Amino acid sequence: MAKTKKLDKFDFCDENGHYDYGPVFSRLDDVDIVEIWGPRSIGKTYGLRMSCVDDFLKRKERFVEVVRFASELDDFATGYFNKFEQKNQFPGYMFKVEAEKAFIAAVPIDEDEPPEWELFGYFVALTNYQAVKKITFANVRKIIFDEAAIEKDDNYHNYLPNEFAKLHSIFMTVSREEPNVKTRTKIFLLGNSCDLLNPYIRMLNLSRPPKYGLTTYNDGSVLVHYVDPWDAEERRKNTAAGRLANLIKDITSFENKFEYNEDFIEKKPHTAKYMFAIRYLGADFGFWLDFTTGYFYINRKVPKNQGKVYAFTTVDHKVDSRMIERNGKLIKNLKATFYEELFRYEDLTVKEDFLQILGYFGIK
Repeated sequence: MAKTKKLDKFDFCDENGHYDYGPVFSRLDDVDIVEIWGPRSIGKTYGLRMSCVDDFLKRKERFVEVVRFASELDDFATGYFNKFEQKNQFPGYMFKVEAEKAFIAAVPIDEDEPPEWELFGYFVALTNYQAVKKITFANVRKIIFDEAAIEKDDNYHNYLPNEFAKLHSIFMTVSREEPNVKTRTKIFLLGNSCDLLNPYIRMLNLSRPPKYGLTTYNDGSVLVHYVDPWDAEERRKNTAAGRLANLIKDITSFENKFEYNEDFIEKKPHTAKYMFAIRYLGADFGFWLDFTTGYFYINRKVPKNQGKVYAFTTVDHKVDSRMIERNGKLIKNLKATFYEELFRYEDLTVKEDFLQILGYFGIK
């Protein structure tokens, strides 16, 4: 049995220095979701859009492009094919977008002859996932969600509640999959360097960021490419964007680093006693106090019927919990304990989630 070639970062770089989908596409039949987390301006988006044209020309397979909010649809779809025209990428074909659908046509030989437009793509929004169920999709190969990760310093956008569930609903509508019949429809999630709060990283149940390269999760159904940039140093030194990034100490744009640190990460000792829990968006956070050190250890272990559970939202409020008073004693104590650096977190995801909770009370 032949050994599989171990890939390095240059195997994902084509002759023009752009992202090469070859290694990913070679595994496409074996996975359901592809996640590609890479730096800006390496050609992730452009290369995938070109592949959608090839899919249609060769096999009449279509694509679905997803945006997060319905308000983004018109502007996003309008300029979808601009780069094709700028680069004269498909000189024998014409493209247009109408009514949130993409069309392609061969350039007529006779200038007076009208083009024969064919439907080959759809544009939908996650916030419209219920309405999407009414649309009939035919022969879709790729569902693409570009910019799936929101950058940490973006104060104007947020992930949707249960965002992956909405994307999954769209997938089920598009694929119309039958049991024991493997669908050719695949989800592609693209984004720049991100953090562990990204729901498409969180659904993998990682306690720390993935390693550079290709990794599979969920019994092989999810393929993640965490891109190790092949030209980060060159871009930093020899492009205007790189030189400007140096001024603001922005290493994520070119080195593609997940933003995280492991400060205050520590497993609870056996001497810690359970005190109470906070429930937020369906997840319980257990607070354990070690009287010898004075530290509170936060994890996801909550003993049944052994202590108080405080609900953070009305959705989380159930018969086994009580609502947190926003300006009550518990919140004041949590703030004071945080500022005294007495919290310890079981892993990075617990830390990220709990810091998000504190953010609602003005702690950034």
